[in-house]
Amino acid sequence: MIDILFINPPLNNEKRLGDFASIGSHNPPINLLYLSAVTEKNGFKTQILDAEAIKFSIGLTVQEILKIEPKFLAITAMTLSIETAFLIAKKVKAANKEIPIIIGGIHLTSLPEKTMTDYQYFDIGVIGEGEITIIELLNALTKKTTLEKVKGIIYRENGRLKTTPERTFIENLNELPLPPFNLLSGFPKKYRPSFQKFKRLPSTLLLTSRGCPYQCIYCDSIGLKNSYRSYSTDYILKLVKYLQNDFGIKDINFHDDCFTLQRKNTIKLCNALTEENIGLTWSCQTRVDLVDLELLQLMKKAGCWSVAFGIESGSQKVLDYFKKGITLEKTRQALDWCKSAGLETIGFIIMGHPLETKETMEETLSFLKQININYILPLYFTPFPNSESFTEIEKHGALEKDWNRFTTFNPVFIPRGLSENILNNYQKNIFSSFYLRPNTIIKFLKKIFTGYPLKKIIAEGLTFLKILFRSKK
Repeated sequence: MIDILFINPPLNNEKRLGDFASIGSHNPPINLLYLSAVTEKNGFKTQILDAEAIKFSIGLTVQEILKIEPKFLAITAMTLSIETAFLIAKKVKAANKEIPIIIGGIHLTSLPEKTMTDYQYFDIGVIGEGEITIIELLNALTKKTTLEKVKGIIYRENGRLKTTPERTFIENLNELPLPPFNLLSGFPKKYRPSFQKFKRLPSTLLLTSRGCPYQCIYCDSIGLKNSYRSYSTDYILKLVKYLQNDFGIKDINFHDDCFTLQRKNTIKLCNALTEENIGLTWSCQTRVDLVDLELLQLMKKAGCWSVAFGIESGSQKVLDYFKKGITLEKTRQALDWCKSAGLETIGFIIMGHPLETKETMEETLSFLKQININYILPLYFTPFPNSESFTEIEKHGALEKDWNRFTTFNPVFIPRGLSENILNNYQKNIFSSFYLRPNTIIKFLKKIFTGYPLKKIIAEGLTFLKILFRSKK
């Protein structure tokens, strides 16, 4: 019998990504993999059901849960999947009231009491990092002892919610066992990063650190108290070799918020990847003020082919409002360095923030035409729970309180003086003014003759056309 079954709820790509669904990602649930690693290590028979990857409906997910009959059920949920997680819990409880249902993830961590109050079928919530908590919790549930000594949880007792003291973060991430990717059905074929973030298949997403020390107002990493810890070079290399040898992985997207935050560690990893000569291609994302030409050249030598940056806006006033801590000149310089190093670049833009006006839109459009960058991805400002922007956002405009649409691909917030139609047209203007330039078109055409996967080019082109000719609402 399975002791603990971890669930990644099903998500509809059309709902999650909208017009970007065709080039969207199916990434492995890294959080569940690490939780499974520690539960297995501690003797609990463990299984993962990634309903998103195997395209299960809510009904099929519930059927599979009841078929497996786990002693304990644990569901992870982002903000956009909390409703789906609740529906799964409700249907499971209707069929079997005896299965304790544990909820974890960023939404519960951000709004623990509200989540447990609004969604009555969750029995226990795990707040923050769960690797140590889950073991203590499972031991307490197995032995039927009190839960009040388990730090970092919220639970129901006699019809009331109880919250235990905060769990401190894991200081040494290297103590964690390697994530058991073998528990993911269909890995790696059923998984891939978004089309702009892989060069070869099979490819996967990995993290080399946890947390971010910066204070951007739109980010929900405040749930990690802005902590930052990283895995060692030896740990990362061991994980990469495991993925290569056991699953044939050829390409990795290092999905850290700030991959190059610790310059010395980045240099050490790049040197190790080069010396090992393991033939890996990889991409990453970081900040424009955390790179320089020498570092980028070293990354290129080590197999890096693409770097993503949060450009956010072409208005310095907006960047300062975001507490981004960067300048337009820093952005320009970082992108020039990437081009000199032979690296592709992706820039994320935030549309529809509280300071957005037609003037800031024009500033951004003008800036995008001036910089050396390969891809632009315009995303809608989304005030996630526990981000600094969430608490007072309704003072600045209208917020649609539908968690299912909190994806950055939907305009859930409309600032005063603007409309959804204006924001959608702004997105189309970004695409058309950037991608319809002759030099950009020539770059894409050249890719056909340089071994760039034709499937990627077609998917990217169709997505662009879909957005460009989107009908007005």
